[in-house]
Amino acid sequence: MSWGTVENNTTGPVIDDLLFIVDDLRGYVAHHLPSHPGDIEAVLQEVRETVWRKADTYDPDLGNPSRFVFGITRNIVHRYQCRHTSTDELPDELPAPPDEDILAGLVHRFDLHRWISLVADFVGVEEWEIITDLAFESGNTQTIAARHDITPRRLRTVRDHVSHVTYTVRAALAAIDLDLPRTGSLLINCLPPAGGFREAAEHLDDSGAELAERLGIHPGSARSRIAITKRLLTIAQIVLDRQAIL
Repeated sequence: MSWGTVENNTTGPVIDDLLFIVDDLRGYVAHHLPSHPGDIEAVLQEVRETVWRKADTYDPDLGNPSRFVFGITRNIVHRYQCRHTSTDELPDELPAPPDEDILAGLVHRFDLHRWISLVADFVGVEEWEIITDLAFESGNTQTIAARHDITPRRLRTVRDHVSHVTYTVRAALAAIDLDLPRTGSLLINCLPPAGGFREAAEHLDDSGAELAERLGIHPGSARSRIAITKRLLTIAQIVLDRQAIL
């Protein structure tokens, strides 16, 4: 069966073809996990399971099967790298200053894993790939923008969005840890203090024009701020609900 005839469904031959490509990407996975060869098969298995679940979303008009599977693989590898960096076991002899609390270090690593996983889920594959590339490329914005075929302005927008989501997720997790009562005020305080989101949250019933006049900004910016604020409030609510039952 040629790649050009793959249909957009989850019949056996389609899944077989997509899964076959996963094995061809073993070299790519190994290249990006040189220090952890024992985890290569685990990552490939996660890729296979994800390809299986998402096979029905494959659209030939948006790219060939290899691109579809590679996109899934790259995202999982990036997420694995981030999780591993954050949660790897501490060595037997921790090279830390005498006054560092080792338990605090363990808690910090757990906290990193918890919020990073949530942020990655909320921002989505495309933005998470961009932001992890920024992290691994030491913030080389020109290289990352070219690699993802986006403008520097779009890159700044992604970075700001991920930053806002990160603040909201971490604030909601902190509220859970402190067992704070679930109130409207708590949700608002989960929003970033800068950017006017808390002000927008207090006036969500206003129109864009009314909020623009209240905050002294352009109506278009006000409408955008309202949309972002609603999204961040939703994220805070989801985190509070999800983590409360764990």
